[in-house]
Parts: sequence; C-alpha cells; structure tokens
Amino acid sequence: MIYIISGYILITIIVCIFKKVDGYHSFLCGIKEGSQVVVNMFSCLFGFVFVVECLKNCGIMEDMLNLSTHSWIPEIMVQMMVRPLSAGSSMSIMMDIYDKYGVDSFPALFSTFIHASCDTFFYMLTFYFSSVGIIQNKKVIYYGLFTLGISYILITFVMLLFF
Repeated sequence: MIYIISGYILITIIVCIFKKVDGYHSFLCGIKEGSQVVVNMFSCLFGFVFVVECLKNCGIMEDMLNLSTHSWIPEIMVQMMVRPLSAGSSMSIMMDIYDKYGVDSFPALFSTFIHASCDTFFYMLTFYFSSVGIIQNKKVIYYGLFTLGISYILITFVMLLFF
C-alpha cells in the first residue's frame, strides 16, 4: 500500500513539472473546495442521520410485532421504510435477519431482495440534487416514490410466487 501512495505522489509531482502547474497551490485550492463541500453537506447529513435514528428508536417494530402473525414481518417492514433512506441501516437490518433466521430462510431471501433491488432514493435526492443546486424536484419525488412502491410490490409478488 505504501508503494501505491508513494507512486501516486511521484506521478503527481512529475505531471505538475511537465505541465508547469503550481502543484502546491492546486493542492491548497482542492483542500479549500473539499472543506466547503463538507460544510455544505453536514446539515443534510445531520438531518438524514436524525431521521434514521428516529425510525429505529420510535418503537415501531414492537407495535408491528403485536399486529403480525410472523415474527419477521416487522423487521422486513422496517427495512422497507429504512432502505430508501440509508443503505447501511438496511444492511444492518438484513444482517440481523440473517443471524436470527439463517441465510437460506424465506425472511433472509426477502430481505436480500429488498436490499438489492431498491435504491436509497432520499439519499440520492438529498445529496445529488443539493450539491448541484436543483431546486424544483417535486416531480422527481413523486416518480421516485411511485417506482419505489412498484419495486416493493414486485418484490413481494416474486417472493410469494417463487419461494
């Protein structure tokens, strides 16, 4: 690993010499731009983490467990709610399902389908659109939620039909 980093630094210095670019000034400008991006994204990231933690700690799994006949349905429903927000949270729920029911069980396969076929819609909406400056994203939210609902219906249909 040390050779890769050293080689990258050496190649960067050689390119700066041949192109006659002030490498140190370019490095400082990159650091300034990068820190500005981090500052701009912090509020979005903080709100994002706050919503995910509220969903995890609000007691919704206990309420769903009282309503359902299978013990794995609340975990799947929470994963369906969390997946558009956070891939990491969805992955941790999926790993908990693997540990509890086994990787070849119906709940584990269902959870895998959810994790693999649905994208983190709100994450992309928050970070990609806020970094580019697109303000009018009302139709994108409607179409994104519509396609997310369709994907959940298709996942449920496929899982119930073939497994």
